[in-house]
Amino acid sequence: MLNLFVKQAAGGQLGQWGRLAPTYNGRLGLLSNTLSFRRCFSHACTPTSLRLCTDKVHVNSAKVWNPLQEAQRAQQRIAPYAEKVGLPTPLIPSPQLSYETDNAAKVYLKLDNLTTTLCFKIRGALNAMLAYQALGIPFDVAVAASAGNHSQGVALAARLLGKQAKIVMPEYTDRAKVERTRGFGAEVILQGDTLEASVALADELSKEAACQLIHPYDDKYVIAGQATLGLELLEQMPDIDIIIVPSGGGGLVAGIASVMPKRVRVIGVQASAMPSLMNSIEKGEVVSVAPKRTIAGGIAVGRAGVLPTRICLNQNVEVIEVNESKIKSAVKRMFEEGCLKVEGAAATGPAVIYDKKIDFTCYDGIPPKVAVVITGGNIGPELFAECMRV
Repeated sequence: MLNLFVKQAAGGQLGQWGRLAPTYNGRLGLLSNTLSFRRCFSHACTPTSLRLCTDKVHVNSAKVWNPLQEAQRAQQRIAPYAEKVGLPTPLIPSPQLSYETDNAAKVYLKLDNLTTTLCFKIRGALNAMLAYQALGIPFDVAVAASAGNHSQGVALAARLLGKQAKIVMPEYTDRAKVERTRGFGAEVILQGDTLEASVALADELSKEAACQLIHPYDDKYVIAGQATLGLELLEQMPDIDIIIVPSGGGGLVAGIASVMPKRVRVIGVQASAMPSLMNSIEKGEVVSVAPKRTIAGGIAVGRAGVLPTRICLNQNVEVIEVNESKIKSAVKRMFEEGCLKVEGAAATGPAVIYDKKIDFTCYDGIPPKVAVVITGGNIGPELFAECMRV
């Protein structure tokens, strides 16, 4: 059993420990769904260094993980494949959403629905697989569990790197996502009534010879890959004030928050049906929520990630929720008013603007610059038609 600790370094003082107790299958970076978490309170921090310590390594010799440096390394690893996976993605102004704020904010859309997989997930999947290769961890088969988007990222990354992909998907997964995953060459196993059940099966499959688990959000290399979206945002709009991020297990919002200057406000958005990350941040520890049906299947996670939760707490990430009717309405309005076809999970960001859930008037009369991350466009015809009938 591996005992993994996360420690924050702030101003040279070490504090704010969290304890992770994952199952371990002999490979670095595996964080399964059987994790425990404990929070110790400390003061607010700047972008963190996380000290990862195992019971096989003395605390003083443990390597320090600096999220910003790790994200920069991820950007360098991904660079040779950028054109093939559709990176970097554009940042465009959204006059329609700016109007919805009564012009109290200047809203922009970060279009990660335009990657090759129509989702941001290729960032983390590709970086994790390249990082494991660089560490000398031999594997021929990438194993993952996902409700759709991470599976496509792993499948495409595996194909680019000449490997096989074996993906476990919950039985409720949108069939369009299943077929796209198969289209990238992956073997798909439809099993599990929750994402957590699918992750458990993927964990077991990853113990087979020459297999490596690529966790959808509780893996530092996956988080660093997702953080490249934040680096792109800073390059495209250095004076950004607010970032709105659809959130499930927390890998994307944690990655973005970990590379942002302290002045930038990072807001995660979850479906009201399954607000596991929001509840975890409120309680200061990872908690589970009961599975419920939601149009935002891509962020329907019953238990947020341990490492993402820790980072979100350290970085003062806010998380808010939005209900089903508002999400469906946002899918419809983004298509009708913005000519963008987005999936339910991605629509949660615009939905909080349509629903007036964020106060943009507290910036001394200067409209803040707001980036809404459009995380994906993988929505099947049935779900899309359901939204269009709202």
